[in-house]
Amino acid sequence: MSEEQKIMHDPEDEVSFVDLLAVCIRYRRLIVGLPVIVTLAAILALYVLPILGVNRTKQSYTEQIVVGIGQQPKNLQEYLDFDVIKSLNAALSSTQTVQDLYSKYFPSEVSGMDADALSSFVQSGIIGKRLTHAYDANESLFTLRFQANDKKKTEEFTLELWARASSSVQDILSEKYATAISLMKQQLNSSLDGKQDSAALLQKSAIAQTYQVLSLFQNSKQFPFRGDKNAMLIVNPQQSRKRAILLIFFSSLFAAILGAFILNAARGIRQDPQSMAKLKEAWGAKK
Repeated sequence: MSEEQKIMHDPEDEVSFVDLLAVCIRYRRLIVGLPVIVTLAAILALYVLPILGVNRTKQSYTEQIVVGIGQQPKNLQEYLDFDVIKSLNAALSSTQTVQDLYSKYFPSEVSGMDADALSSFVQSGIIGKRLTHAYDANESLFTLRFQANDKKKTEEFTLELWARASSSVQDILSEKYATAISLMKQQLNSSLDGKQDSAALLQKSAIAQTYQVLSLFQNSKQFPFRGDKNAMLIVNPQQSRKRAILLIFFSSLFAAILGAFILNAARGIRQDPQSMAKLKEAWGAKK
């Protein structure tokens, strides 16, 4: 073996398993004691204190509303020019509406906030976080979800928000119906500039059919919503306390082992005059 290879494989530079084991044995009280103490403290905080009524974790609930959305016939779309899903999203994401309802059902959470702070809280902490909604185009289902810690208020808030949003959409749609029907009446009464050829008669017949369909939709009390809404309260599962305790135990064990090797390194430095001299020199230079 060459001299260079001897230097590269100097046995004194290698850390043996026995050395590592010796460090663990020397600081066994730290390695065993710290995880045990931390784990016992975690068990006390997660299991015992909630039983005594201290540090009780609140149960959260999610109210979910699922509603079918009816599809408009294509021959009505050119007259109505109305997007149900877009209007629903806008109504449910209205900061003012959500702000009013949240202040009504959860006043203790927003007490002391001025108008700007309340608006910022609703936009950053409620809409898109605890209050979500989505449309499944394949199933033609619209889903609204809201999460809070109070079971009754969670239900009431979500139901009233949906009632306001759906009523707003139906009001807008009623205005669209009235405008479209008025336009169709004008087209039917104009007799298409007095033309009586087959093309004109077919066009007039198509308008009349569309008018009848539109009248049926206008008289429908539910459209664009298909069937009754399906409201359901979901009890959100709490985080696993066992998983948290295991994570705490292994984290503290790792910290204890790391601390043991740091203490062992510090012990070696204290016993080495040259290392201590360097540290003292560095400390003096810092000052």
